[in-house]
Parts: sequence; C-alpha cells; structure tokens
Amino acid sequence: MIYLLIVNVSLTISFMLYWLIFRKLTFFQWNRMYLIGMLFFSLLAPIGIFIELPDSEMVEYRIPMVDLGGYLHNAINGSKTQPVYLLEILTYVYWMGVGMSCVWLLIRIVCVLRELCDGQGYHSFSFFNRIIIGHALAHHKSIERHELVHVEQGHSYDLLLLELLKIFNWFNPILYFFQKELKFQHECIADEICSSDKVAYAELLVAHALRTNQLPLRHEFSNQSFLKKRIMMLFKNRSAGKHKLLYIAILPMVLVIAGSTLILNTSRAKGLVSDVESSINQVEVPVVTQATAGFEGTEAAAGSIARKLDGALDNVKSSLKDKIAKRGPVDKPAQHDTIAADPIIFTQLEVIPEPIGGMKEFMIWISNNYDYPKAALERGVKGIIEISFIVEKDGSLSHVKVGKDLGYGTGKAALRLIRSASKWRPGMQNGRKVRVAYTLPIRLNLVQEKDK
Repeated sequence: MIYLLIVNVSLTISFMLYWLIFRKLTFFQWNRMYLIGMLFFSLLAPIGIFIELPDSEMVEYRIPMVDLGGYLHNAINGSKTQPVYLLEILTYVYWMGVGMSCVWLLIRIVCVLRELCDGQGYHSFSFFNRIIIGHALAHHKSIERHELVHVEQGHSYDLLLLELLKIFNWFNPILYFFQKELKFQHECIADEICSSDKVAYAELLVAHALRTNQLPLRHEFSNQSFLKKRIMMLFKNRSAGKHKLLYIAILPMVLVIAGSTLILNTSRAKGLVSDVESSINQVEVPVVTQATAGFEGTEAAAGSIARKLDGALDNVKSSLKDKIAKRGPVDKPAQHDTIAADPIIFTQLEVIPEPIGGMKEFMIWISNNYDYPKAALERGVKGIIEISFIVEKDGSLSHVKVGKDLGYGTGKAALRLIRSASKWRPGMQNGRKVRVAYTLPIRLNLVQEKDK
C-alpha cells in the first residue's frame, strides 16, 4: 500500500510541476523526456522504503508461548457475524480494477489491429513501426512524413508504457492527464519537423480533423482534441534558450521525493505508517454470517495459562535484565518480513515494556479473543504461529507481522488480534524511552470431540 501511495504522490507532484512551468514551453523533446523520465522515477522512488536503516535503540525479546488448546463441540454453537475488513475489501476492489483495466487495454489493442487492416478512406495513423495512409490521402506527403516521425522516434512505446502504468494505477486520474499531454508533445514534435509551410500545414490539419477517429494507442495526423492547441503551438514564437534553465526545478523536486522515502524509513515514520495500516485493517464491515466453533473449558484453559505464566514470567523478567541482545544480520526466510538489524549491544534494560495490566493478562486476553478460522477448524490445523511486533517509544505496537504461519487464515487472525491490542508501557534504557521488538509464539492445538 505504501509503495502505491508514494508512486502516485510522485506522479501527481511531477505533473503539477509540468503543468505550472513546462507545458507552455516549445521545448517539445525536453517536455517529452521529462514526462517519460518522471514516470520511471516515480516507479523507482519508493525503493528508499526498502533500505534498512540502522536503529541503535532496538532490542529484541521473545514472549512465552500462548497455548490455544481445547475441545471443539460436535455441534456448532450458535452463529456469529464474520466481519470483512475494509483493507480486504479495498484489496479486492484494487485487483478487480486491475483486471478490468487489462481487459480494456486488450479491447483497444484489438481495435487498433483491426484498423491496421483497413487502409481505406481518410484514415491516417501510425502504430509502432506501421504507418497507415488512406487512399484518399496518399498524395499528401506531409501526412506521411508526420507519421514517419512518430515511428522513427518510438512514440508508440511511450504510450504503451503509460497504458501499463494505468493498469496498476487505474484509480489515479493524473495518469490520464499524463497520457494526454505526452501525446500532445508527440504531435508537436512531428508538426515542428514537418511544417516547412506553416499556413498550408495548418490548413491541412483543419481539413482532415473531422474525418479522423481517435484511439488512445495510436497517433492520428489530425486529432480533433489537439487541433486548436497544435495550431497555436505551430505559430507560437519559439521559447528562448535561457528558459531551459527552468528545468533545473526538476532537481529539488526529485531530491524532496527521494528524501521523503528515506524519512518514511525511519523508526518513527514506520511506526506511524504501521498504525495507519492497522487502523484501516481494523475497520470491520459485517456482511457474512458464519457458524463458529465452541470451545470447551475456555475459562479453565485461561486459568491454566495464568498459573503457568506466574512462574515463567518471573523468570523472563529476571533474565531479561541480564540478557545480552545482539543485533546482527540474521538469516531469514525470503517470504517473511523481519525487523531490521544493527550492531548495537544491550546488556540490560532498566524498564521492560509491559502491557497495561501485565503480561499475564495480555496473554489471557489473547487466549480468550483469538478467532480460530473456520477453515483451520475443518482441516484440523495444529502447530505454532509467530507474530513479531515492535513496542514503540509511545507504547504503541507497530510493524506487526507474521513470522511463521500455518495457513488457512491462522496468521491473519493473530495479526488482526495483535493490531487491536491497547498500548503498552514503553521500555526505558539510560533514562530514555527505547523501541523494543517482541516475538510472540502461539500454539494452535484444537482437538475436536468425537461422536459418542
């Protein structure tokens, strides 16, 4: 989500700069290169968020395992509204839009290919290395030269790049303005090269403007939507060479966008982004009613966990203060995100982060509120899942991620639960609040009762 956000913010800012400064200049090739360059830059700009920056105030601990065991009654007890989360809905809508955009692009490509087979009448256009000149226009050499410029300079590749970007960013109207302006620059480039007699060339444009069908993937000699602007640019005085200095404005914009991605990679910004994502993910839309499993002895199980934790947590608290936590490069599975490492060593923490009410209550809360997915129940899924998170300096939980998953929604259920947790008391080191990374293992060991 953050990648798409940065890409589209960059596209919006770069187009605003073009609209305010460059669009009225007659440096058509420069404008074309700017528009194409900013497309590539916007795609690469978010790389900064994937660069791991060292965090000298981080220490990692592991929470004692939460054992979610019990018996599943034969009968399904009652019914419960199974919520659908807003983030899931947005994800489905996004990929549906991507699919529809792909279909729409294929339809337009088919339309262009059909046009390539019809060289009759007043149609004249180019598509990659193909030029179509209708038989009624064959005597107009200016039209052929115009289309040849599009082919020689590869203008169709520019449009194809934009079409591909529109597939994955279909929700951003700025890309449609990008496409329109880029195509206009293409036409101005061809007009500038072919218009030795500007008056005759303008008359030719007007004469054929009403006889042309427009398709966004090809270049027509007379495009009605650009006609007035093209004629104005044709007779406009060329911009003075000193105005090329205006393109220096690109540099601070690029630096600001690139620097922003690195700022987003800091611990504070990551925590804020994680909080926003968690808030979105916690918005529920109850739409489906499903049966839910009943557990036998839930209170007894919670009491058992509490008794086990009394001794375990005492040992953990005493050992954590003497524990040396080395932060170094760690081998990790490629499919799971982990917390960044740094070479700093902590010999002790003065104050260990702790949930409000204590760790024991936190783990009992997990035991009582974990929503065992129906698919996992039906398949008898058992094993251990691991959730990693960071207790930030303000006590909020960020970077909540699944480190080990059993599938069938077990990891997602734990993820949603931890993201909904209240703030903790932050950790302290040398009189300062510090960030602390935790790993929470949860054992799923649900046993279904057999029919008697």
